[in-house]
Amino acid sequence: MAKVSRNDTLWYPTVFMIILAFVMTLILALLDYGTKDKIELQQKAIFEQKLLYAMNIDFANAEEAEKIFDEKVEVLPIDFMDTSGLLIEPNYYVYRENGEVQSYAFPVSGKGLWGTIDAFVAMDKDMEHMIGMDILSHSETPGLGGRIEEGWFKEQFRGLSLALQDGRYFSYPPEAGSNIEAITGATLTSGSMRDLLNENVIKIKENFKGVK
Repeated sequence: MAKVSRNDTLWYPTVFMIILAFVMTLILALLDYGTKDKIELQQKAIFEQKLLYAMNIDFANAEEAEKIFDEKVEVLPIDFMDTSGLLIEPNYYVYRENGEVQSYAFPVSGKGLWGTIDAFVAMDKDMEHMIGMDILSHSETPGLGGRIEEGWFKEQFRGLSLALQDGRYFSYPPEAGSNIEAITGATLTSGSMRDLLNENVIKIKENFKGVK
């Protein structure tokens, strides 16, 4: 009678797979624990750099961006409008030079083609001009709607007047008084960006009374 190898029994591969799954799970847990702090620091640095970019504040590197943020940017809770749609912290940001308010930045959010688009919008202290904007996160198609992250698209918003025209601040050609260009081949994402920026800036200007 032939001897049955333990490899041929049912329990051996089952136990082996359980042990392997346990070991792999343990390795992944250790990797996650070991890199968590580093990932959080990277996310914080990206957040600060995007905020400063929107506020048109120059910085040479992540260390300088962090220094400017810590020394010159005040973080305050939003209590002047509904923030239930925000996927990021409901705070706004005040940039000061020598103690004097220079500009504000606000988180805004809205629906894109495939998911939520989160962004910053920055305005001057009198809230009469747009200083800039930057994208925090989105789910738009790479190479099409994803081009909302490209410099040429974002730079269009620098210095735009925040005077309403036909109930809007931002519009694309061929609309009368258009002041920004849409992304070729990404009509729906372009429209989503226009609408979410218009809707949020209107809410901010209607509800925000400024700080001293």
